[in-house]
Amino acid sequence: DYDFKGSELHVDLTASYELGGVYNPEIKLTLWDSRGLIKVTKILKHPQIIVTPRTQWALETAQDIVAKASAYGIEEISDIREYTPGDSLRRIHWKKTASLERLIIKLLSEPYTFSNLVLFTYAVNAVKLDKLGSVAVLAMTQAVLLSGTAEVILVKSNGELSSVKVTYSNFTDAVKQVLANLENINIKTIGGGDYVGYLAPLQDALLSKLNPVLSGLRRPIIVGDGDLINWICARLSNLDCVLA
Repeated sequence: DYDFKGSELHVDLTASYELGGVYNPEIKLTLWDSRGLIKVTKILKHPQIIVTPRTQWALETAQDIVAKASAYGIEEISDIREYTPGDSLRRIHWKKTASLERLIIKLLSEPYTFSNLVLFTYAVNAVKLDKLGSVAVLAMTQAVLLSGTAEVILVKSNGELSSVKVTYSNFTDAVKQVLANLENINIKTIGGGDYVGYLAPLQDALLSKLNPVLSGLRRPIIVGDGDLINWICARLSNLDCVLA
């Protein structure tokens, strides 16, 4: 028998989880002597790991930023870098923050504004839904910081449209209302293309409902699961898309 008492073993391990939750991983260690004659295996339980969901992280971050910040104009970016303590909250690059999942600062810029979002509320699986939630929260945060008010058009998986107005005063409640509409449709996509044309009538019908809405919006941003809405970003190439 091998006596582990009095011995120290330092192992660097990295655990990666796609979804938030509480995890209790087990670590299997196998030790050999220098001649390869003796082998000992031991199972160790790692202390509990709590993984914060992306959407929860985004909402907590956004609540803090909105509580401290005032409306300002977004800027034309010539460079970016990671946030460091002391940086102005007015310089946070929300689109990059959403995609990289850490705070990013924009440098050397000039103002423009937008205040409208079109959010496709459904995703292909739980992981993409969590990513979509975080992207949606950060996009709404940027819109409110820029304009004071963000009109969010929700496009559901059945084509139903609704809207939520997000402001400084109702920010948390309104964002939670938007997040409550997110839906995991739990499907597998194949190549992201409509190779036999089956989707074209559905896409045309949805666009016919969306076009009157989009025409009344000022500089709208399309937000959604890239596996499902690449087609609309291609067909509405004059609009900006933020994809999860």
